[in-house]
Amino acid sequence: MKKVIFLLTYLLGISFGTFAQKVIVLNPEQDYFPIGYDQALYLEDANHTITFEQIRQIPDDKFSVPTTEYTSFGVTKSAYWVKFKMANQQKTKFYIRINHPVLDTAELYVLKGQDLVMKKEILAKKYEIQVPNSPFLLPHYEQDTLTCYIRVAANTPLALPIYLLSDSKISGVVFRQTLPDILFFGAVLVMVLYNLFIGITTWNRAYFYYVGNSFTIGLVVFFLKGYPVVLMGKYHFLINDYFALIVAMAAIFLGFFTINFLQLSTNYPKGKRMLEISSALHLLAGFIFLAGYINLNVLLYQIFNIYTNISILFISIYLYFYKKYQPAKLFLIAFSVFLAFSTIMNLILAGLFPVSMLTLYSLDIGSTAELVLFSIALGDKINSYRKETLKAQAENLQLVKEQNVVLEQKVTERTLALNETNEELNSTLHTVEKQRDNIISSINYALRIQNAIIPKESEIQRIFPESFVFFRPKDIVSGDFYWFAEKETRVEGQEIRKKYILAVADCTGHGVSGAFMTMIGNNILNQIVNDQEIYEPDQILNQMSPLLAKTLLHSEGKIADGMDISILTIEKRSSTSLRNDISMVSYAGAMNPLYYVQNKEFREIKADKKPIGGKIEKDFSYQKHEISIERQEEREEGIKNENLSTLSSQLSPLITIYLCSDGFQDQFGGTENRKFMVGNFKKMLFGISEKPMREQGEILAHTFDAWKGNYKQTDDVAVIGIRV
Repeated sequence: MKKVIFLLTYLLGISFGTFAQKVIVLNPEQDYFPIGYDQALYLEDANHTITFEQIRQIPDDKFSVPTTEYTSFGVTKSAYWVKFKMANQQKTKFYIRINHPVLDTAELYVLKGQDLVMKKEILAKKYEIQVPNSPFLLPHYEQDTLTCYIRVAANTPLALPIYLLSDSKISGVVFRQTLPDILFFGAVLVMVLYNLFIGITTWNRAYFYYVGNSFTIGLVVFFLKGYPVVLMGKYHFLINDYFALIVAMAAIFLGFFTINFLQLSTNYPKGKRMLEISSALHLLAGFIFLAGYINLNVLLYQIFNIYTNISILFISIYLYFYKKYQPAKLFLIAFSVFLAFSTIMNLILAGLFPVSMLTLYSLDIGSTAELVLFSIALGDKINSYRKETLKAQAENLQLVKEQNVVLEQKVTERTLALNETNEELNSTLHTVEKQRDNIISSINYALRIQNAIIPKESEIQRIFPESFVFFRPKDIVSGDFYWFAEKETRVEGQEIRKKYILAVADCTGHGVSGAFMTMIGNNILNQIVNDQEIYEPDQILNQMSPLLAKTLLHSEGKIADGMDISILTIEKRSSTSLRNDISMVSYAGAMNPLYYVQNKEFREIKADKKPIGGKIEKDFSYQKHEISIERQEEREEGIKNENLSTLSSQLSPLITIYLCSDGFQDQFGGTENRKFMVGNFKKMLFGISEKPMREQGEILAHTFDAWKGNYKQTDDVAVIGIRV
């Protein structure tokens, strides 16, 4: 009965007191004698130190007398001595039976007068009949009075119903004890296998939680009935030590089954949280038991199970009566039946309910009824869902038929409307395609115009054989452009000198809008250089802003368009040898710098940080940077008369010069889709500066394409390199 008490303590949380079996005095007319009341005495051995020789010397008035039919000592670490006397007035043999399946210690001592006639340690391996609570044969001394001492101890709730049974009574006791157990375990096994099969075929989690709850309840009753003791003997503690966790898992599975079956996530989220808390508390109590705090464990389980049972009962009542959720009906019936039979068992243990075969197996009956009703509820829920699904399908089918009729009418109407719309769309598409073709034709025509005004690479290479042009528009037409002019002047007694003006510009925008700006920029450069005969790069830039403003701004508003530009002017003395006759290289820039490599050293001349366009400042003038080639005597004279506003440096016979827009360095690409960056651009130019100029152009093109990869081109690109 110890584990029955323990299970009910866990699952119901219903507190109970001590209990005892009523003692029945032996007489010739009976063959079944419960021992209790004034015929049995007991004494507590708190420290497990009292020996048999000591207990036999203790007078009866030092013992306590049971007051109930069942003697229960609760959860205790003490051992107890039970003393009673018997006189066998029959010729038949008698057995003693302690109805506690999982005692840790049970010793029997029998005295005839002052003589010890039997000493027996009651262990499972010595069971004389292999059933739980097995009876043990007593010595037979007809008409003599025998004094019996029984010492018992257990680590779980300790209860002591003790019986004397005649030899003729044994077979009936064994049959009545094992048959209900066989029926119960058979029912549990059938429910587990049946619902496991349904759970696997339907993959419904409620079935798996039900199987888990059924299986753990079966294990709990299996342990409470003492079968581990029969099967494992003195090693039964290997299972009993984990009994608390098994009971905890039964409560946890019940909680999750309730959550899933009643669909608390949607029907009652607060109820779901209540049962999740309950599961966590039960698991905590199980670990407290394993840690050895048995009394605390029992107290906590009483509290936790009261909370759990009230929660489940409240949730099912709330859903059925208030929310009108029909699946809660069978669930409420099943759980109520289980609570009713469990309460009966607790009342028996408290001595408040009469003992009978039916009431002794109330836990088995309640558990079986609960499992069967839960299984029926699951099936009923599935059938209800199936009926609802079929009904919904039929309604949907009828709705589809009705909608099909409506749709057919609408389709006919829409078809006529669509035909009219298609004709309109086809006409519009034809117009759009024609407009697109016209636009593309216009852009292509603009490209031809742009190609006509932009110098040919061969024209530059005619003057500078060692040169390249890398020009890559983002769209069909470009917002970047380059410009080249060849001019003659007379100086120093009619000496003819030639000047070559090269410009690279990056206009606002790209594509068609940028292309218009390139034409304006090209026209302005023609006016300044060809018409006004201004050849110095700084003066050219100073003239560009006013002319651009005059072109774009008529009467009001601000100029939002402009350009970044770098201009290079190269002067030579005669036409005999270009490289040896170069007398001056000068540069001025608006935003766009100039790079050159001389004597294997990379140099940069920074541009003025003011683009062409925008607000015109009266006192602002672009700065000219002169890079001159001087004879030795001229160099010395020049040092004496150096103009502080001019930056000068000697140009050796071999120098590589680069003019460019910012399109190359701003191109996104690479493995991380990042900008190429100006630092990498400079390193690349310096790295290829000693290679032939044509090869340099090819390297630039290959590097740009490899960096860009499959990404879109970011901006127009223009790079010109010359070697003089």
